Amino acid sequence: METDGRLEQTTTHEWNHGIGEIVSALLANGLTLTGLTEHRSVPWNALPGRMTCDEHDEWRLIEHPERVPLSYTLRARKS
Repeated sequence: METDGRLEQTTTHEWNHGIGEIVSALLANGLTLTGLTEHRSVPWNALPGRMTCDEHDEWRLIEHPERVPLSYTLRARKS
């Protein structure tokens, strides 16, 4: 979702877990999945030499960008 607002809280947390593991953990803890969106770009050069920066300052894979999402947004709520 695009916004003109400036983010004040910019701390991020990253872990290398499969999507199935993450969704299973959410469901096992009583959360309901309300949305899952895959993204073909990230705001940093995650794979130097294999990415290109687009007109929105987002980095995308040069070859076969359709093969794998680079990030995702997951929404869940407590049931």
